[in-house]
Amino acid sequence: MTIDCPSIQPLLRGFALDTLSGEEHAHVAAHLEACAACRAALDGERTTLAVLDMLPEQPPRHGLADRTLARVQESAMHRQRPRRWGISLGELAAVSCIVVLCAAIFLPALARSRESARRSSCQNNLKQFGLVCKMYSNDIKDANFPPLLSIEGAGVPDLRTLYPEYLSDPVILLCPTNPAFDRDALMKAFQQTPPDWDTAHRLISKHYCYLGWAVHSKEDIELLLSARDKKPAEDLKTDGHTLYWLREGVEQRFVTDPQDPAETARIQSGIPVAFDNPAAHAHVPNGVNVLYLDGHVQFVKLPPDASLRQALEIILDAK
Repeated sequence: MTIDCPSIQPLLRGFALDTLSGEEHAHVAAHLEACAACRAALDGERTTLAVLDMLPEQPPRHGLADRTLARVQESAMHRQRPRRWGISLGELAAVSCIVVLCAAIFLPALARSRESARRSSCQNNLKQFGLVCKMYSNDIKDANFPPLLSIEGAGVPDLRTLYPEYLSDPVILLCPTNPAFDRDALMKAFQQTPPDWDTAHRLISKHYCYLGWAVHSKEDIELLLSARDKKPAEDLKTDGHTLYWLREGVEQRFVTDPQDPAETARIQSGIPVAFDNPAAHAHVPNGVNVLYLDGHVQFVKLPPDASLRQALEIILDAK
């Protein structure tokens, strides 16, 4: 099926908001891979959504229509001269009701646009973190990914090994969809000499979970969550099962046919590296963004109040 630019561009906003049908989304994605002009137009759409996201939220106040009508009535009672021109009180009441009704209809749509823009920004953050891990592994023996620290049950990358050589902007580790987003507190922690690492690690632990190990099966999940003596950058071994540390080429451990590039790519695209902290994203009922070993980010639906174990099992089933 051939799709030219004039027919693609009206669909770009729907593609950015993830509201297209499956067939439309696939056709647009295929076209974007081959058309730089449409990719640039898509970036413009996402920039527009990001600007909308920056607008302050102003929900309609409770009882707005009643207070408006009361003021109109009070103003009409204090008029000293007869009114020849204008609209009647009934007409004003109708207009006020229409305004309130329009606000009730369009504000939820604006909120959905805001959430979609935040989600796109979150996906971009995870992609940048994936590049940070790749750059780090290129300079490290055995091509290992960064070490981690366990903070309140969430794994976070050890910032002392990344900042500032590989991670120049720590704000990418704060998820814009999280109410705990506190850019000022994080920047203040890094402005100290030396940086306040404890505060920085606690802040980012509320946003993203960094796994550190290559979780490829439910046995890997069990070992990851039950192992007591876990040393960063080292494989975990128990009862004949090995949980490998994330590194470049770790997917080869799971490939049955090394000569099959399709199998290698499939396994690499199914090993999660980091994702939104489920415990801190309970306000987002749909799910979380997940960064995979091949660098792509995918949105995975989760039930409300999903535990880390449940999240990992669903993420593996979604690959």
